[in-house]
Parts: sequence; structure tokens; C-alpha cells
Amino acid sequence: MEGEKVDTKLMTRGEREAFVYSLDVIRVALQNGWRIKIFQRDNNLAYLRSILLDIDIPLDEFFNFNQFVEEKKPKSAYEWAREVQRKAFDTYMINGQENDWFPEALMELDKAYNEDVEPWERLTKEQLVDVNTRCKWLTDYVYSLE
Repeated sequence: MEGEKVDTKLMTRGEREAFVYSLDVIRVALQNGWRIKIFQRDNNLAYLRSILLDIDIPLDEFFNFNQFVEEKKPKSAYEWAREVQRKAFDTYMINGQENDWFPEALMELDKAYNEDVEPWERLTKEQLVDVNTRCKWLTDYVYSLE
């Protein structure tokens, strides 16, 4: 049985920063596709690790970063971002509600990533706008909690 979700206001500063950065990763994918460095499959997350440390996000927010890399063998920052989001949505109610904040469009984005298809080749214009809008709203909401 799943644990009860708690209010987003209880997120730690590090969790908030990790969650917001994970949303930024999604928005970058929507705008630039998989060509930029954080999505390169051969850098083994070293670049992501250095970014997180540079912007003062603890590596162990939501889960142990090193253990995640060892067990899941992610190919890029996208997989880290989606794992952060899954953990956040499993733990916290957003705006006091347990709504499904993973729109179907985000699942389509996952498919595009897994198939190495650019986001705009997989998602409709409406889906791209929906995911971007939700990411922006969530970022604004989380920052309003500080």
C-alpha cells in the first residue's frame, strides 16, 4: 500500500531545486530536442553531476544519485529528470491535490526519448504546449512555496 502524499510545502530546499531543474530539463528537450550536451548518451551523466553541484543541488535529493546511476544506468539527464519527477509526484500533493500531473503528452515525450525521435516529431503542437505550460506552472508554484 502506498504511503499518503504530503503537502508540497514540506519539500526541502534541495528537493525544490532538484524538482525545478528536472522541469527545466524537460523544457529544454521540448525546445532543442536531444542534441544538446545534457542529452548526450555518451557522457555518462558526468556533465549533469557537475551542473547539479555547480547550482548547489545536493546529489541525493529524492534518491541516491550514484546508486541511481549504478542501478538504472541512465543515458542522459532526461532519465534523471523523469526519476526526480516520479519521486516528487509519488511523495507530494501538488497545490493540495493528488491530481495526475503526468499528462499523456509527457508519456509520449518518454517514448520519443526512448526511440531517439525529436519531441516535435512525436508530440502534437498542443501536447508540446501542454507539457511546457505544466512545467512552467509547476516551477512557478514550487518557487511560490519559499
